[in-house]
Amino acid sequence: MKQSFLLYFSLVICSFNLLAQVPQNFDADAIYVLIDTELEAKTYAEVTLSNNVNGQDEFIIIPKNTELKRASYELSNSLKGYSNQAVCNSDGRYVIVSSGDSAYEGALNYASGNGFVRVLDTKHGTVTEEKLEFPVGALAINYNKGLIAVAPDQNDENLILMTWKGKSISNTLSIPLKHFEKGDKIVDLNWSNSGSFLAVCFENSNSVAFYRLTTTKEGIELVAVGQPVSAGLNPGVGLFGPEDKYYYVADQSQNFNKGAVSVIRTNLVSGAHDFVQSAPANIGPESMVLSPDGKYLITLNRRGAHLSASDKKKTRMSSVSVMKLAANGKLKPMGEYPFETVYPSDISFDKSGNMLVVVAQQVKGSDEEGELLFWDFYPKKKSQLDLRDERVVLPKGAHTLILK
Repeated sequence: MKQSFLLYFSLVICSFNLLAQVPQNFDADAIYVLIDTELEAKTYAEVTLSNNVNGQDEFIIIPKNTELKRASYELSNSLKGYSNQAVCNSDGRYVIVSSGDSAYEGALNYASGNGFVRVLDTKHGTVTEEKLEFPVGALAINYNKGLIAVAPDQNDENLILMTWKGKSISNTLSIPLKHFEKGDKIVDLNWSNSGSFLAVCFENSNSVAFYRLTTTKEGIELVAVGQPVSAGLNPGVGLFGPEDKYYYVADQSQNFNKGAVSVIRTNLVSGAHDFVQSAPANIGPESMVLSPDGKYLITLNRRGAHLSASDKKKTRMSSVSVMKLAANGKLKPMGEYPFETVYPSDISFDKSGNMLVVVAQQVKGSDEEGELLFWDFYPKKKSQLDLRDERVVLPKGAHTLILK
C-alpha cells in the first residue's frame, strides 16, 4: 500500500556543538547519517537496545564544508530500529530508509507485523511509503537495474524485489530463494558490481549463496548459481571485490573469539565457488569497506566497546584493521589501530580514498551523543592510519553512514 506525504520528514536546521568539524580536505559532497533512538544508555557502561516508543528516529544530512549547521529529517520511531538501514541513488537526492517495525505513540509492548520502506526526496522534503506485511531486515539497491532487494526480519524464504525510479516504488514482487533452510534468516544482501547477481548471507546456516537476476516471460527471477559457501562461524555484512571475482564476509565468530574476514572465490558463470581464506581481524567486525582503488579492505571492530562494565570482556577500545588485497584475492593484515568510542557501527572512504570516517552510536563518557571520527589513510607508510582531531557530534544512536 503506497502513500505519499508532503513534508512527512520535517526539515529542521540545528546548531552543532563547537566540536562538530568536518576536515577541510574530506572529499565528499555530503555525509548522510541514520539515527536510531533504540540505543538507550543510562551510563557509558550500560548500552542496550530497548523499545523506546517515545523516541524519534532521525536522518541527518551534513553538506560539504558545513561545520555549524545540519539538515535533520525527523522519522517516525521504529521498534526494531537496529534493523533499520538506508541507501540512496547515485546522485544522493533520493534516499531509501527501511523501518523494521514502527511504533505508535503510547505503545508499550507493541509488536506489529508490518515494516516500511520509505523513499525520501531530499530536494522537496517528500516521502513515498511502501507498507509491507512483515518486519523489514536487510536492504540493498541495484543501481544498474533500478531495483531494491528487501529481506524480511524473520524466518522467511521470500525475498522482496521492488522497482525504484526517483521517488516512485512499484512492482513489488515476492520471490522464494532456493537454498533457504527452514528456520534460517537472511542477515545481509549485496548486489554485484555489474548488478546481475545478488549475494545473500544466511544467519543460521553460516553461509552465502549467489543468485543470477533473470527476466523471463513470467517476470523477474533469482536463479541460484552454484551451492552456498560456508562463510565462517557467524557471518554478517559482505561485499564484492573488484570485477566480482571475490566476495568478502565479516565473520564475527562465536563465544566472543576474535573475528575474521572470510574470502570466497566466486564463479558467477559456472557456480564453482570456493572458500579461500579466513583473514584475522579483531572481535566483532561490525562493518567493512574497500578502498576506491580496490587495493585495501578495512574492517571496523567493536572488540568489546558495546558491553557493560560488569562484563569481564569489556574494553573501552574499538579498532580499525587494514588488510591488503593480493592478486589471488587473499587478504594480508597490515595493521590494527585502536580508538576509544562506544559501539562503532559503520565505516566509509571519502571519494579520494585518502580519508576514512567512522560513525559510532555513542560517545565515550556520554549517554546523549554519537559521533563521527576521521582518519588520514597512508597506504604506503608503515603506520597507515592517523586519527584526526576533528569530530562531528551527533545524537545518540547514529549507526548508518552514506557518503556522496
